[in-house]
Amino acid sequence: MNKVSFYGDMIYADGWFAYIEKNGKNSPLTREDARKVELEYRSYNASMDIDRGGMPPQIAYEARGLIWNDAKNALEVRGSYWVDGLAPAAQDAVIRDELVIPESVGGYKMNHIYRDSFQSLSIEKLVIPESVTSVASGAFSECYYLKDVQFGSHLDIASNAFYNCPFISFESGICYIGNTLFKATDSVNKNLVIPSNVTSISDRAFENNKTIESVRIPEDCKHIGFKAFCGCLLLKEVTFAGTVDEIGESAFENCPQLEKVELHEGLKVVPRCLFKDCKKLAEATIPASVIKVGLRAFLGTEIEKRFVDSEDDCLYVSDWLIDIKDNCRPELVVREGTVGIAESSCYHSNRQRNFRKVILPQSVKYLNAWALTHSKLEELSLGAVEDIDLDAIRGNKCSEVHIPETCKRLTYWNFMDCPNIKDIYFHGEYLYRMACHHR
Repeated sequence: MNKVSFYGDMIYADGWFAYIEKNGKNSPLTREDARKVELEYRSYNASMDIDRGGMPPQIAYEARGLIWNDAKNALEVRGSYWVDGLAPAAQDAVIRDELVIPESVGGYKMNHIYRDSFQSLSIEKLVIPESVTSVASGAFSECYYLKDVQFGSHLDIASNAFYNCPFISFESGICYIGNTLFKATDSVNKNLVIPSNVTSISDRAFENNKTIESVRIPEDCKHIGFKAFCGCLLLKEVTFAGTVDEIGESAFENCPQLEKVELHEGLKVVPRCLFKDCKKLAEATIPASVIKVGLRAFLGTEIEKRFVDSEDDCLYVSDWLIDIKDNCRPELVVREGTVGIAESSCYHSNRQRNFRKVILPQSVKYLNAWALTHSKLEELSLGAVEDIDLDAIRGNKCSEVHIPETCKRLTYWNFMDCPNIKDIYFHGEYLYRMACHHR
């Protein structure tokens, strides 16, 4: 492979230049960036000829193939660049609105972004591969249209790497795009107070972070994305300064040091797998505003472990019934004050629960998906329930079911696989029914 040697080797392959430095840093470059490296090398040697060799500037410049441009007040290469001899420009990778940094060039793994490279590009999206572990100062500066950056969690980014990119800022190991916390690296503060202007935390923003131990979510943050803090092995404390309207599935999954969480009023849905495998989680608060608790939200927690080891038939968190043991008593009397029964994993397994009779108190409003399915249910009192979600009572053995006048929504497949059903009574004046199939 042809190369040009500076302090390291400049090579060309697959439409990219790569600067292979002696310190182990391998950086992909555009042709313009490779030329800048060459000009820097020639200029430095010319200055050494002047400062240490006593050579007159004009002669030193000419000896290094340089010329002084008075209009620009800068040195320029006289004639052609050496790097241009490695390949014609027609072979160069074309960069339009998206820049995907190559993971390797000419068999060399790219692990660094060189200083002042990729400047002033008209890109809107940037993808940095996991192989790259450091970004030097000035890289990607003045990319005025850049709005989307993707990179791994083990990336060390210089504070001014995104200088004068109006949509991007990078502070203390965290990349922000506008008011969104986009991505954090392992160099983040272990006791993190997220800035007050942040309104959203992106999907996977802190996923598998190896540093963070506590985090304070600001008052104006209304959204936490899918797996935002998943796999934060040292995370012990999460504090919500205000109401988060939406939390993505698995947002805090597999945070084994997390012991206590208080979700604030205003949250509507506790998503699936929210605290799954948070082994030390022994206390959680579900606000009264919640209308749905997703599948496996507390699976693998200390909360669940205590329930499994107890003689209780039902697991409650705040005013929600989260799980029912398979070998429960035949008559299931739901606790007074309960507002909902969470999604159950029964429909997706071979589980068969033992209860034959269920009595819901007047406080129960929500039967989430698969809440009472896969049982021996023969007698069901729905109390004052308002919402019966997908498959909530599917597969029951009842001969008749009374849908109370309080019920406003009855969704798909609730009377599928009900061999004994003869009569369904609808007592309300208004009910939104969706495909109440019977088979």
